[in-house]
Amino acid sequence: MIKDLLNLHIIVGYAFLLIFLLTGVYLLISFADLYAGREEVRMMYRSNHIYLLMAALINILYGHLFKIDTGSTAIKSLKAISGGLVALAPIILLGGFIVEPPQYLVERPITFWGILALIVGVVFTSLLALVARLRP
Repeated sequence: MIKDLLNLHIIVGYAFLLIFLLTGVYLLISFADLYAGREEVRMMYRSNHIYLLMAALINILYGHLFKIDTGSTAIKSLKAISGGLVALAPIILLGGFIVEPPQYLVERPITFWGILALIVGVVFTSLLALVARLRP
């Protein structure tokens, strides 16, 4: 199961790297029509586009470098949960990319939850790795 989770990060990371490229082509082809001169909408599309890249790269790095097979069962479970949040984040962010700019959702609730999942996943993973290093 642990190896499957790490492979999942690599698959999610490279899949969303491809999605980042495809959304870039989409924006290149139809960007002028999408934002119709409203700079706020333009910036919403661009920032969500970059968030997709960020989440993809974090998942790729996570899958290649992170080791989850150390520590107690509780620590392994917490690492798996935090890793799940990291893997889920790009899916949520893609939803934000699709839904929020066209509806001009300035509050961006979907993007908020995607970024929060990424932050919580990475921070908890870092704290758990620090705890594992400090233990004798």
